[in-house]
Amino acid sequence: MKHQLSKITPYVTAKALQEAEARLVKPEVIDGRPVYVNLKPQDIKQRLELFQPRRPGYGLRTLDTNHVNTLVTRINRKGELDPPLVVKFETTNQYTGKVDGHEWVVVDGHHRLAAYQKAKHTGPISCQWFAGPARAAMDASVHRNEKAHLPIEQGDKHEAAWTRTLLDWDGKCRAAIRVTVERQSG
Repeated sequence: MKHQLSKITPYVTAKALQEAEARLVKPEVIDGRPVYVNLKPQDIKQRLELFQPRRPGYGLRTLDTNHVNTLVTRINRKGELDPPLVVKFETTNQYTGKVDGHEWVVVDGHHRLAAYQKAKHTGPISCQWFAGPARAAMDASVHRNEKAHLPIEQGDKHEAAWTRTLLDWDGKCRAAIRVTVERQSG
């Protein structure tokens, strides 16, 4: 279902939750450890009426574009981001009502998925498959977004990298600096 965030009412959410509980597929959990699956970002759907606690732009937009752009930069520099949290639902044929497949839906990680798509990342990414009921997944979409932290500014990251270079943390830095200095003075 496609909804504009500002139009989602508690009634819409309650109805969607009831339907989601009936179609939910849970993973087989071994030793209580999280289950991970590899999925292509473009294959993961959104159910905003269930799993999007944020209302950017007073509900007129679904994403914060500045945050997406920051994540794209991180993907380009470092590769894969933290795994999004997903659930799996059975899909049914609208004419016969019989199960005809499944779909993956993001619980937490909407901005990360948008960043992968904006970065034109087409390969699979690691996703954590949520093992609880749909109601608990709704709670997880809120709880996973409660942590507030101050991001490190780019200049501070450069300074930290330079400090580690000077401290020769990986044993290769001193040799690289020596070669660079010799080339510049030679």
